[in-house]
Amino acid sequence: MSIDVMSPERPQAGPQITPCPVATQAQHLLAQLQFSQVSARALSRPPVETDLAIAATAA
Repeated sequence: MSIDVMSPERPQAGPQITPCPVATQAQHLLAQLQFSQVSARALSRPPVETDLAIAATAA
């Protein structure tokens, strides 16, 4: 077995874990923002009469 394989000049084989790209971070934050806005709107909106009618017929 050779010691040259682990020399500092040679890059380590295998997949390199790189920091998350900015575009991916932005997409993730945008998805979180959209989800939180939709859920907040759904929670803050009072139930409409049609929603209650659908719930009554479904139950």
